[in-house]
Amino acid sequence: MSAGPTAGALLRAAREAAGIHIAALAALLKVPETKLQALEHDRLDLLLDAVFARALASSVCRTLKIDARPVLERLPPTSACQLKRSGGEINAPFRSSVAGPVLSARSRISRPVVLAGIALLLGAMVLIVLPTIEQYGEQEQRDPDGAPGSAGLVLLPLASARAGSGDDLPVPVAEIPGAGVADGPATVDAPLSGSSNSPALVSQDTLVAVQAPVPPSGNSAIPAAPAASTAGPVAQVASPGNVSFRASGQSWVKVTDANGMVVLTRTLASGEAAEASGALPLSVVVGRSDLTQVQVRGKAFDLSAVSRDNVARFEVK
Repeated sequence: MSAGPTAGALLRAAREAAGIHIAALAALLKVPETKLQALEHDRLDLLLDAVFARALASSVCRTLKIDARPVLERLPPTSACQLKRSGGEINAPFRSSVAGPVLSARSRISRPVVLAGIALLLGAMVLIVLPTIEQYGEQEQRDPDGAPGSAGLVLLPLASARAGSGDDLPVPVAEIPGAGVADGPATVDAPLSGSSNSPALVSQDTLVAVQAPVPPSGNSAIPAAPAASTAGPVAQVASPGNVSFRASGQSWVKVTDANGMVVLTRTLASGEAAEASGALPLSVVVGRSDLTQVQVRGKAFDLSAVSRDNVARFEVK
C-alpha cells in the first residue's frame, strides 16, 4: 500500500471538493449510505469483500470524474480464484435415481401379502355397501309410488270447540304454495267429533290451493335500502402538485408520504422541475438546497432555515 492518504481519504476529499453530500452520492450510485461511509473511513471489514470494495471505489471515482488508479492502488488486491481440478471422474457412469424406486414399488405391490390386504379391503367395502343397497331395494318394492296414501294426508290443527258441543265445525284449509288455482272456495267442511284437541287428517287431493299473491307490476318497485355509510377516518391526501421543485443546477429530491411510501426520488438537472403528492404529512429531503427552489401549495418555501450541510429536510402537513 502506498504512503500518504488512504483510499477513503482520497474519495472523501474528492467528494467534498465537488460539493456533493454523501447522501446525494449514495442516491446517485443506488447504494446504502453506510457503504459509502465505511469506504471513506477505510472500514473495509464492513463491506462484502475486496472485489465489492474496489468496484464501489471505481464507481465513486467515475461519478466524481477523477482518476481511479491512485485509489485502487491503496485498496487490497483481489485474490486470484483457482479452479479445482477433478480427479478424473468426468467419465463416471450416470445412474438415474428414478428407475430404482419405481421397480421396487412394483415389486412390493405384486407381493402376495399386499394383494391379500387389497382383497380384504375390497371385501369390507362390499359388506358395508351391500346392506344399504338391499334396504333401498326393499323400500322401493314396499312403496313403489312413493306411498301416495300416506304422503297425500296433511295434518291440520282443529279450532278449539266449546266443551260438550257436538256440532260440526268447518275446518279452514291452509294455503299450499306451488299448487294450481281453483275457482271454488278455499275451505273444506270436515265433521268434528270427539275431542276438540285431536288433529284432523284431510286428503291433500281435496284441498283447494290459493295462488300466492303476486307483487304489483308497473312502475311500482321495491325501494332499495339506503346504503350505510362505511366511510371511516381516511388519511388526508395532498392534492396533485402540492410540492413542486425546480433546480438551477444538478440536485436531487426525495419525498415520502405518511405511509412510508417513497412517492418521488429523482435527480434534477439544471432547469428541470418535478412535483409530488401523497398522504400527509410528506417528508421531503432536498440535496443541494442552494440550487433548488421549492414551492408548497403554490407559495415559495425558504430552504435556508431547514438546511444543514447544503441538504434541506422538512415536512408538509
